[in-house]
Amino acid sequence: MILPDARAYSRPESNGLLFGLREPVSVSVDPRELPETVSGYVINHDSNGWSSLEEGIPALTAFFPLVQEVEIRRYISGLSNYTPDGMYVLGKVPGLEGFLAATGCSGAGIAMSGGIGRAVAELAVGAEPFVDLTPHRIDRFGLFDPLDEEFRRRCGEARSGKITG
Repeated sequence: MILPDARAYSRPESNGLLFGLREPVSVSVDPRELPETVSGYVINHDSNGWSSLEEGIPALTAFFPLVQEVEIRRYISGLSNYTPDGMYVLGKVPGLEGFLAATGCSGAGIAMSGGIGRAVAELAVGAEPFVDLTPHRIDRFGLFDPLDEEFRRRCGEARSGKITG
């Protein structure tokens, strides 16, 4: 269930309820500062996630009135990848012969994975994709440095503004 008014989503999970919250301000991480393995990596200084949860609880209460009374078993936070316009990058990467990209999908990547996989597979075998991939071309951004702080800030803003999926 997607709850745009609460900037959240929810689904059943192992005899319980999983819910995810979108922070009003996305955390951006310079990929050059990531450890070799991100297992156990804490994205921000709130390793238990309580500040994010506390910020989201009031809006979530409108949909789940008992949310403040239930036990929260665990908190998980992961790395996301977004583009400055919040849309995927799908297709050929100019200047890298044979390289196909399928990225920037966080938030909806799993839900869209069948279509994304099909489109990229069709490109890989030289077939015409079943959908128009023009809006998802990487060159829509012009020349850019993905490590540039301003570019990463714009990607973070796209995630911060998202209220669904």
